[in-house]
Parts: sequence; C-alpha cells; structure tokens
Amino acid sequence: MNEHDPESWRPCRAGEFAEVARNLVTLRRRRLAIQTVGSLCSVFLVIGIVLWLGPARPIPIYAGISCSQCRNQMPAYRSQTLSVSQMQQMDAHFQHCPGCKRHYDAMSECEEKKDCDKEKCDEVGDCKAVENCKVSRCMLWKCQAQTCKSSCKEAPACEQTPECDAKPH
Repeated sequence: MNEHDPESWRPCRAGEFAEVARNLVTLRRRRLAIQTVGSLCSVFLVIGIVLWLGPARPIPIYAGISCSQCRNQMPAYRSQTLSVSQMQQMDAHFQHCPGCKRHYDAMSECEEKKDCDKEKCDEVGDCKAVENCKVSRCMLWKCQAQTCKSSCKEAPACEQTPECDAKPH
C-alpha cells in the first residue's frame, strides 16, 4: 500500500475503526493500571521504610545528663566521689527517670542471699555494725550508710567491707 497514491487505497472493512478504537482504549487502560500499581508500590515502600526505621527518638536527658552518662557515673555516685553539683544532677535524674533509678537500686542490692551477713542484716535496711566500726557485708546501700553513720560518729575513718562492689552487676 502506497500512502501517497490514492488509487492504491482500498475501502475499510466494516467495524475496523471500532476495533482500532477498542485497542487504543485497552492500551490506555493497561498503561494507567501499570502507572497506578507502580505509584502505589512506591508509596507503600516509602511508608514501610519509614515505619521500619521508625522515628528517631532523642536520647532522654533529665537534669542535664543523659541516661548513659548517669549509668556510667553510678559507681562514683555510690562511692560519693562526684562533685556536689554532679551528685545533685544524679539525684534529680533519679527523680525523673525510673529506669535509671531501678538500675541503681538493683546495683545497690545484694546480688544473692549469701552475699548478706544473715545475722547482721534483716534485708530491709536495718543492719548492725560489727566490731571496730565495720559494716556488715550486706551491700544494701541503705544498710551501709545507716550503719556507718549511726555507729561511727566519733571515728572519721569508718571501714566498710564492700566485697560486692568489686563484682560487676
């Protein structure tokens, strides 16, 4: 068929234009469906990545120190070697952060019952001092502090036996 020669053209058969129109509509629908599915997949992929990675949570900071800094300073806080301002920061942090408070309390308690001197500690904070101003082997912080304060007021160098302090908790 020569496009430029009008005598070589022949007439269209019946329904050929309708068939071409149907094919074009079908082709347009396929393209639209592919574009829609591709767009939806992209949107769901982005939503999935955002949900999987999650929103970035800031590190909680109470009283000017973060929880990791607080946990790193717990041994020094327990031995009271921090400065006054650092001790106040730790106290304020413990008031606002129940997780760090629980961690500190767990660190301060006896790890096992055998770590306590059973005759001298009732495990509720009422320990009795032994001779020469030594505190019982109970590692309950309340026991050590109360016993040392109550029985060693005149002796400046109160010797405690912190055997549990050396063990990592």
